Amino acid sequence: MKVVRFTLICLIAIGFALSPALFTASSRGGTSISLQPLVTGLSSPLFVTHSKDGSQRLFIVQQGGVIKVVPLGSSTATDFLNITTRVLSGGEQGLLGLAFHPNFANNHYFFVNYTRQTDGATVISRFTAINNNTLGDPNSERIILTIPQPFANHNGGMIEFRNDAGVDNLYIGMGDGGSANDPGNRAQNINELLGKFLRITPSLDAVPPNPAYTVPSDNPYFGVAGADEIYAIGMRNPFRWSFDRGGTHQLWAGDVGQGAREEVDLITLGGNYGWRIMEGTICNPAFNGGICTPPAGHIPPVFDYSSASPSSRCSITGGYVYRGTQGTLPTGTYLYGDYCTGEILMWNGSQQTVLLDPANFNLSSFGEDENGELYACNLNGSVHKIVSGNPTPTPTPTATPTPTATPTPTPTATPTPTPTATPTATPTPNPGVCTPSLTVTEVTPGSLNAFDSITAGSGTVTVDASFNSFVGLQGFTVVSATNANVNIPPFPQGTFNPVTATFTIPNPAQPVDFTLRASARTQAVLIRAQCAGGPAPTPTPTATATPTPTPSPTATPTPTPTATPTPTPTATPTPTPTPTPGGTCVPTLTVTESFPGSSAQFEAVTAGPGSVTVDMVNNGSGLQGFTVVSATNALVTIPSFPFGTTNPVTATFTRPDPSQPVDFTLRASSRPYAITIRAQCGASAAQELRSAFRSIVPDVSFWLPQETGSGPHSLVGMFRFSLARRERSRDETASN
Repeated sequence: MKVVRFTLICLIAIGFALSPALFTASSRGGTSISLQPLVTGLSSPLFVTHSKDGSQRLFIVQQGGVIKVVPLGSSTATDFLNITTRVLSGGEQGLLGLAFHPNFANNHYFFVNYTRQTDGATVISRFTAINNNTLGDPNSERIILTIPQPFANHNGGMIEFRNDAGVDNLYIGMGDGGSANDPGNRAQNINELLGKFLRITPSLDAVPPNPAYTVPSDNPYFGVAGADEIYAIGMRNPFRWSFDRGGTHQLWAGDVGQGAREEVDLITLGGNYGWRIMEGTICNPAFNGGICTPPAGHIPPVFDYSSASPSSRCSITGGYVYRGTQGTLPTGTYLYGDYCTGEILMWNGSQQTVLLDPANFNLSSFGEDENGELYACNLNGSVHKIVSGNPTPTPTPTATPTPTATPTPTPTATPTPTPTATPTATPTPNPGVCTPSLTVTEVTPGSLNAFDSITAGSGTVTVDASFNSFVGLQGFTVVSATNANVNIPPFPQGTFNPVTATFTIPNPAQPVDFTLRASARTQAVLIRAQCAGGPAPTPTPTATATPTPTPSPTATPTPTPTATPTPTPTATPTPTPTPTPGGTCVPTLTVTESFPGSSAQFEAVTAGPGSVTVDMVNNGSGLQGFTVVSATNALVTIPSFPFGTTNPVTATFTRPDPSQPVDFTLRASSRPYAITIRAQCGASAAQELRSAFRSIVPDVSFWLPQETGSGPHSLVGMFRFSLARRERSRDETASN
C-alpha cells in the first residue's frame, strides 16, 4: 500500500530535530554526494525553487499554505506569502506548487497550485509581489484555472513555465483524481483534465479575462474532440517533474505507481503514458490478472523500478537533469529519489545508481537554484543542498548520547494492602459486554487518512477502509489486552470492507483495556479501547458482617493473653523467600521512536515471561538490527536471525538477583527506522504491586502522546475532518 506520502498532520507529539551534520555517501561508480543543511525548523516543506530574477534567493513551499524565502548566503527563512486560510492541507492536499513567471523581475507575477479549503478542488492562481518583489501580496490573487477533485489524493501539484517558440507557457501536472485504479478511468478520458499534463498560456493582464488563459494552438486536442488544455495523457500522479535546462528542454516526470512499479517518463506533445492500463512497463496487476493490450500510442517509461512488497521503496520523487556549475554530478545525469526509503538515486541513461541513503529523511521533493545546483526537501522540516564528495565538514556534532535510561526507580512496593475481606459483595453482574471508548493514535503522521472510520459498538471495534484510496486494510492485530478476549476475524489482505474485532470480558467487575493495531502498507494507527468495570463490589452492609454474635460473656473482648504467644521461635517464619522461578518476570515496556513513524515498521512489540518479542510488518524491509543498549540486573540473549526477517524475533533474559529490579533497553531497527524498547520489572517482593499496576497500566506497546487541541491539526480535529469528508487521502507523498 502506498503511504500517505507527505502528511502535514503530525499528531504524534514527538518532536523531530534534524542534526546539522552532513549526510554523506561513499563514492559509488565514481560519484559521491552529501546533503548540506540549508534551512531547518520548517513545517512540511514540499518544494524549493528560485525566482528567475538574478537575486539567487530560494523559495520554499510549505504544505500548510506558507511560502518562505531565503536570501543568498542566509540560512534564515522568512514569510513571503501566507494563504493558509485558503488551503486545505493534509495527506496529499495542501499548497503543492510554485512557479515564477520568466519575467517576474518586471511583471512581479508568480503562480501557485493548491487544494481549496472549501472542497479540495485544485486551484491554479496568479499572485503579485510587492515591495520590490520581496513580499507576495495575498490580496492580489487572480484565479487562472479550477479543477474539481473527486477524491483527496492524486492531486499532482507541480507547475512550471517553459518557453515554446517565443511564448511562455505554464505546464500543470494533474493526477488521476484519486482512489485506487482510477475508478472513473479519467487518465485515458480526453475530455477530463485529470490524469494529464496540461499546457496553457496564462493572461498577464492586470484584470484577466474569463477564462484567464489561452491555449497553444498545437495542443493535441485544440479545436477537435477533447479538452484543449491537454498536452499529454495517461498519468497516475506526476507529483514532481522538471524541465531539462539544456538540450531541447525535455520534460522529465516521476509518475507515482500504485503498488508495483514507479516510473520516469519523458513527456512529449500528445503522448499517452498508459495509466490505468499500464503501470510502468507492466500491465496494471489490478486488472484482468495483469494481462492487457497497451493503449494506442502508448509511450513506455524511460525506466521504472519495483515498489511491490517486500521492496521498501514505494513512491518516486521526480527530480532534475543536472546542469549545475559546481560539478556535483556528471552533467546530463538525472537525479531522483524514493519518498519511503529517502534514497537519492541517479540515472545515467542506462542504469540506476543509489548515491545516498540517509536515515530519517522523508524525501518530499528536489529543487533547483539559478545556477542549476540541486536541493532536497525533508518533509520533517529541513531543506538541504546536494553537494559533491565529502565537503569541509560542518563539525559533526559530538553525538549527544541517547541517554542510557536512568531507571525511574520502580517504587519499592509499598504493597497494596490485601483488603481485609470486606464481605465479598455479590456484584450486580455485568453481562460482560460494553461499548468501549476509543483513543486513536497515529503511528505515522497522516495515518488516519487510511481509514474512513473507526467505531466502537457493543463488544466490538470496527475499522472501515471502504473509501480507502490506497490498497486497503493490510493488518489488524491485538497489541495488548487486559481483561479482554479479543477476536479478529480473517479478512482478505487489502480489503476495502469494514472489519470488526469482537471481544468478551472474562471479569465483568474489572476494567477492560486493550489496544489494536490497524495498518495499511506503511501507515498504522493504534486503537486503545477502554471500558469501566461492572458495578464495583459495593458491600451490602449486612449489619454485622462478622458472624452473627451468639451472645455469650466472651462478647466483651477482654484481651486474650494469647496476644503474647508462647514464644515458639518457629512462629516468626524463617524467611524462606517465595522464589521467583528462575528470576523471571513479565516486564512492562516503554517504546520510544527514534524517528516519527518508526513504529509503523512493527506489527507488535510484546512482553512475555522473561522475554521481549518484536514482530515486523510483512511488507517492509524487515528487522535489520536488534541489540542491547543497556542492562541492569538482566542477562539478555538475542538469537541470531536472518537480516531483514519479517518473522517475530524474541529476546530472552534472566535476572541474576531476583530481589532487585530489572531495567534494560533494546534497540530494534528497520531501514531507515528504529525504536528503543525499555523493559522493567520490580523486585520479586513487589510481584503483587506489579500485577496491580499492570492491571491499571497494561503492557501497551507504542503508546505515543498525542497533541492536544481541537483545531483541524489535532488528532480529534483531523479524525472528525476525515470522517466528515468520507474520503481517503493519499497513498504517499505522490502515492496511490
